Amino acid sequence: AINWSFDMSVDSSNTVHVVWWGNGGSDIFYARSTDGGASFGPPFVVRTGSAYSGYSSRSGSDPKVAADGLGNVYIAYPGTAWDLSGTYRGNPIWISRSTDGGATFQPEFYANSPDSNVYSVNQLIARGGSLFMLERDGTNGDAYFYRTTSTTFSHVISRVNQVLHKDGYQASLALDPDGTTMHAVYVDMGVNPSGDIYYTQSRDGGLTWGRYQRVSDASNNQRFSPTVSLDASGGLHLLWVDFRSNQVNQIFYSYSADKGASFSANTNLDADQPSS
Repeated sequence: AINWSFDMSVDSSNTVHVVWWGNGGSDIFYARSTDGGASFGPPFVVRTGSAYSGYSSRSGSDPKVAADGLGNVYIAYPGTAWDLSGTYRGNPIWISRSTDGGATFQPEFYANSPDSNVYSVNQLIARGGSLFMLERDGTNGDAYFYRTTSTTFSHVISRVNQVLHKDGYQASLALDPDGTTMHAVYVDMGVNPSGDIYYTQSRDGGLTWGRYQRVSDASNNQRFSPTVSLDASGGLHLLWVDFRSNQVNQIFYSYSADKGASFSANTNLDADQPSS
């Protein structure tokens, strides 16, 4: 068997959840350890191929997993969608959900309705019975936010990037403890074709996004792979790869002490990095 493209989540009870793409690229496998990694149960396939709302998946790839420690485990992956007539309808994101800590999984359902486009999962977070996900429409170049709960099947998603079809890719998400404020960063090509690092915020649980602002303070050359983290005091920490200096990839950082109202000047973290 050929296996690759894996992910792992360790929940608050120290259960280790592992997923990977296997069997030559058609199935999504899951295995767990309930003793902190000392031993693992036998792996099994979570993708069932069962029909859901007129579509079914015949294959999946590149899975990500998240667990909230309350028994809810979510596995999200792009997979083919075929309608009842046998017509291919793109690769939406499918979700396999467990409510018993990974002992069993329910038949998969799609997050976004199949629309012939090809999607991928950027980030997956499970917290308090809810799933939060950032996904990318690779066909049109947009980033989308999605959330659901352990008891509902939601298909409501919202576009994160400000300018439609201008590459809201490589997005990253941070959740505020209040449960309704979301912080996201992404690479935007709406003005600069090489890409700028943009910040945006949602104050209604991800239904809408606003307060857009550019964080990268130079517009030459390429930048990518942004990530955002929220500290215990509400400060936002952003990190990304930047090619502004002679097209050499460097690590840049910016900080917000006011939850995204303003950001510090960019700092090159490897400016004084010693030579190897």
